[in-house]
Amino acid sequence: MGRRKRNEICLIGCCPSSGSTVLADVLDAQPISMCGPELCLFSNQSIYSKKPENCIQSFDICPAPYKVRNRPYFHNLNYFDMDKKSLKKQLLKVGVDQLIQNLANDHFFSRNKPGGIFFEKTPENNHYARNYLSHFSNGYYLFMVRNPLFVYNSMLKRGFSKKSSLLNWFIEAYLFIALKKDKRVLSIKYEDFVKNPFKTSESILKKLNPSLVLSETEIKNNYLNDKHRTDAIKRPESWSIENNKAIINGNKKEIDEEIKRQFSLIKNLKIHDKFAARLKFKSLTFMEIIEYFGYHTELSDLFQEYKFEDRSFAKIDWIKALKSLRYNNFNLLDSAIIAHPAQVI
Repeated sequence: MGRRKRNEICLIGCCPSSGSTVLADVLDAQPISMCGPELCLFSNQSIYSKKPENCIQSFDICPAPYKVRNRPYFHNLNYFDMDKKSLKKQLLKVGVDQLIQNLANDHFFSRNKPGGIFFEKTPENNHYARNYLSHFSNGYYLFMVRNPLFVYNSMLKRGFSKKSSLLNWFIEAYLFIALKKDKRVLSIKYEDFVKNPFKTSESILKKLNPSLVLSETEIKNNYLNDKHRTDAIKRPESWSIENNKAIINGNKKEIDEEIKRQFSLIKNLKIHDKFAARLKFKSLTFMEIIEYFGYHTELSDLFQEYKFEDRSFAKIDWIKALKSLRYNNFNLLDSAIIAHPAQVI
């Protein structure tokens, strides 16, 4: 009977290096919620179509600068005792609505949890969050955001290029702002989370299902005593979490002056008008976006100190545009728009 329970569903999206993995660790440690490895399954437009099984073979173009396509992480399906073949079988048989409930119920059952809130955390969920919210009328979406200077610094250390590291936060933040907001759309700041992770997690759980709420102390103890997700899911050693599970504020790390100078490039950029039109939303400048999320005061002094310009960061990425053709129905114009998301003011 417990396996037939209908759970609350919440996708988590963000820019890479925003702290969402540690958030997922805390949420997964609770008896009323769970969050497995990244699937990149619900960040595909095709899964919300009349033939969701097409997501197995058809990969969607990625609007973020750091990759060309969104494709499911089939290797992580093992966590749910599934593989590519069984995924396609379920999509054909029950569709995406029941698939996500099956994933939740089976895994809650295997971990002796009664069910509650199923979180699926993949940064790319942000790309097609509007499709998800339209398809799942009762689904929730949570966006996690972090000071873009520290995101830029972290992405560089993880091996991303300067251009993609610089533009990625800008695009992801804009995609979230462009979402039609309702009570199912939530956002949290990394800075608030690391300052008080368990109070923030309590607030998230309460908003999603008030009847399942745990106290802040219970959430903390559950996290400190749980080893399931931290043992099962690999993460880079450089991430800010110690062996004793203390949650560290990565924004306290010193940033090189050269990194700050590079980052100052973005202050003169805005979302390209054609990219904005594709989303049917107004164009915004980088300065407007950081003000929206409350980072303007923190970064204003930095932008005044460094006067560094390089227009090449706003040029079209023709390599991405050409590579993405096969994932965009060979539409060169649309591929070019996606590969040219920013313009100089």
